[in-house]
Amino acid sequence: MAHDELEIAVFLANTHDTEVRRNAAMVLAHAASNEANRQRIIDLGAVAPLIAICKSNDADSLQLSVWAVAALAQNGMLSLSLPLMMIRTC
Repeated sequence: MAHDELEIAVFLANTHDTEVRRNAAMVLAHAASNEANRQRIIDLGAVAPLIAICKSNDADSLQLSVWAVAALAQNGMLSLSLPLMMIRTC
């Protein structure tokens, strides 16, 4: 995925619109499933907005944000305890 697209997705993940955030989480989750994108997503600061999305009342947003962070945690990119912390927080 192009770097500009990842930057846009992270930017949109920080908005207050539930539907926009849900779609941003979906893009980040799909992008994070590709190992080549994981470090870039982390470097762009996507983890904090993904955790914020997890705290929303939207079940789809919750699922997508947890999926994205779990994908980022693969291969040691993030602490494996982070997805568990997210689930407890949500």
